[in-house]
Amino acid sequence: MDRSAWYWLGGLTVLIVVAVVLATWRHPTRFPEDTPEGVVQRYLDAVFEGDAAAATEWWSAELAGTDCSRLLRDELRFSASSFDRAVLDEVDVDDGRAEVIVVLSPAADPFAGTYEHPATFVLERTDRGWRIVEPPWPVEWCALEPPAEG
Repeated sequence: MDRSAWYWLGGLTVLIVVAVVLATWRHPTRFPEDTPEGVVQRYLDAVFEGDAAAATEWWSAELAGTDCSRLLRDELRFSASSFDRAVLDEVDVDDGRAEVIVVLSPAADPFAGTYEHPATFVLERTDRGWRIVEPPWPVEWCALEPPAEG
């Protein structure tokens, strides 16, 4: 084979590799904001960015009026930053109430084992659209009580 044939073959190989990479490179699906999965997606975007104020915008008024919003701010400094990926697993909508299950994956660390954390988000349709009504990840353990007076 002469030298020009090798250049053509090398160029063709590079083009094939680039085409395969572009064909398999997946862009995340953006769900509409007016759907339960779209609300959860935007909530998690805010959590992953460490923006508690933006995250709680997706909460119901009742949930936002609890200590959970303060706990979310604290929690975002620690556990939420260790996750960076969420995959939609299941959506169940029934008469103005929805359950959205996502699987959370940690930020890549080549020296740590990998694990996944399923998280369930409960939403209700309100006059402001779909809103999260039960304490969501990463504060799912939060008690639904109003802040203490004093």
